[in-house]
Amino acid sequence: MAFSASDIGMLVSECITIWRTIKPRQIALDYLANEVHELGTELADVRHLSQDTVGRLIVFMGDVKLLFRQHTGASRTCPSGRVLWVFPPCLARPKTPRDLIAEVQKLQAELHTEANIRESVAMRAQIPNLLSMLALRAVVSSERLRSAVKNLAILATVPECGRKIAETGGIALLVKVVKKGSQGCQIEAMRALGNLALSCPEHQVSIARLHGVKAVVDKLMGKRVYREQALCSIANLTGLDGRSLERTWRKVFHPLGRLTEKGNAPVCRLHAVRALAGLSRREKLHRSMVDSGAIPQMLGILDSADPVLVNLSVKALARISFREDYCQMIRASNGIDTIVRILTSEPFHGHCVGAALCVLANLAGLEDSHDIRQWEKAVPPLIKCGESNGPACLRNSALALSSLSRSPSLQEIIHRGGGLPVLVNWLSSDDMACRERSCVCLANMSTTGNLERMLDVDRAGGVSALVSVVQTGNAVCREQAFRVLACMSSQRPLQEVLFMRGVVGPSLSVLANVYNSQKCMLYATYTLANLCWVRECVEEVREENGEEPLRRIASSKHRVASKNATVVLKRLSTLNPRY
Repeated sequence: MAFSASDIGMLVSECITIWRTIKPRQIALDYLANEVHELGTELADVRHLSQDTVGRLIVFMGDVKLLFRQHTGASRTCPSGRVLWVFPPCLARPKTPRDLIAEVQKLQAELHTEANIRESVAMRAQIPNLLSMLALRAVVSSERLRSAVKNLAILATVPECGRKIAETGGIALLVKVVKKGSQGCQIEAMRALGNLALSCPEHQVSIARLHGVKAVVDKLMGKRVYREQALCSIANLTGLDGRSLERTWRKVFHPLGRLTEKGNAPVCRLHAVRALAGLSRREKLHRSMVDSGAIPQMLGILDSADPVLVNLSVKALARISFREDYCQMIRASNGIDTIVRILTSEPFHGHCVGAALCVLANLAGLEDSHDIRQWEKAVPPLIKCGESNGPACLRNSALALSSLSRSPSLQEIIHRGGGLPVLVNWLSSDDMACRERSCVCLANMSTTGNLERMLDVDRAGGVSALVSVVQTGNAVCREQAFRVLACMSSQRPLQEVLFMRGVVGPSLSVLANVYNSQKCMLYATYTLANLCWVRECVEEVREENGEEPLRRIASSKHRVASKNATVVLKRLSTLNPRY
């Protein structure tokens, strides 16, 4: 699972936003903000960067953001080279603007060096010679060997070079270096394997077959000096699947879990979370992941101030939450409140909202989960997020609200929170699943017989939208839309409104189609039986030749629908003496 350009762009945007709130402005901070902005412009595309480089960039952006926050609202006497807070002497010295300026200049130099090597035609032509140095590593000095492996690691980020390395036997040579090379060569070889796995996914199987994954995992369990690069390479290799790797992957969950805790190096923590997020894509590994304590760890990371960590953790929880027993564990770990805090936190709102809504939708689907104390704070963000985001967010919001609407107390909260206009708006969505869930939610909220709520549905344009769903929706949408209309037709103040909105025609069309479900016919006949007390409705039934389908249903074995059809036919007979 790789970092994306949106991760860098989001962090740059946050840094610049915080910098603009600093008063008074300081020369060192202004220079640092300008460097960050230029760095973000250069990194509009991070596909050809090593993930360890991107990880260091993300950690650097986090340090800049923290420094800017410390200087927000600073007094005029505050010197630009010092931070505002006083730290205990036992802690490391906090970074100053000068430290971060030196750091960004070092990062820019590394990026330019990597770009020169990556884009050099002469260096690409040297790939066979670099690999031959690995094959003859016993007679090559460690400095030259490390330089060769480092160049291969940079070139491996380019798909064409990665394929050339793999096709000329480079994977086997790199695995041997990871196992038996010097310390510096082993680190660069792990980096090369990780970059190769991302740039050339088709060669990931070769890396696993040649025991490259096992070699990197063994380094993670070994000395601390290998930890950062081993974590980065493992995170790059999590796309690999297969029964032979399951045992290897299960070995890494406990060390990865420990490295996600606070107190570890930020870069190590970042790659550990990225590795867990990547492994969460493998459903067969979910049990081992949960048994290692991943759910409390992921929920703990959601309290972090780092949006990249939050995004990765929420995605991992979303993939795990599709099983009911894992959902129970998330709820028991106070997961509902934690996810709601994420949705209401502005910096993270647009970045991980889809995955957070997916977790809430799965939690809301639990049969015994509708505790009003836990869910009353979740309803407003569900309505707001579904109102202003993409199709996946919309679908998950509708799914969560339809599950929560089974509770009468939460129905009232959805109503008071302005949910009815949003649900009516979703009835015209292009996503059929969203339309289904919206119909179900409105149907659940209509069965209580709350007249004021039904009037609000009509004021929001709900009746016209439901008539449109009956005519254009699928079977589930039609059935649930008629369920709402049937409930509304039982209220005398709404009967004439339903007639004016054109409910009679679609109801007769449903009765004429023998392929509709029995529930659909039941709701349609119930609606007509209630509306037949409006004289104009009965006249429309007669004009639309509705007598024939009503006679057919009246003579059917469906007792309730037959009774409703008979009521309508009797009403017709009072207007038509020849009947």
